[in-house]
Amino acid sequence: MRKALEEAQQQAKKDHTTRNITNNDVVACCKFHFWELMLSTRFINRIWEKSWKTCFPYANHQSCDELILELKLLTEKIRRFRNRVAHHEPIYSSNVKRYLDEIRIPISYVSMDLVARLNNSQKVDKAIDNLDHFLSDLKNK
Repeated sequence: MRKALEEAQQQAKKDHTTRNITNNDVVACCKFHFWELMLSTRFINRIWEKSWKTCFPYANHQSCDELILELKLLTEKIRRFRNRVAHHEPIYSSNVKRYLDEIRIPISYVSMDLVARLNNSQKVDKAIDNLDHFLSDLKNK
């Protein structure tokens, strides 16, 4: 964990050479794997138990354990899908809209404004609709 944070700090310094880096800069430079590690059960008592309601103000979970477990499972699913995309593996048989919905879940626990931004900027839904129309047209010919 410490090494991952140091790497994020170094990356933030490289990205922001004209000013001092902030905690937000470091957080933004943390790799996906770092967040998976942060959601492991060993950090529930150390970090999450004290701060889960502050970090995830819109989560409706009854306990910290319940929330962190859900986030851990979602993060693993999202990472596996992201890796398939990054490695140019076929995803056309996947339910891509479901993955987009799963990406929205942890974001919605932090900020509904961020979900709205994601919804306004993502192009996945439109691309899938276009593909569906194209495939439908092919079948009808």
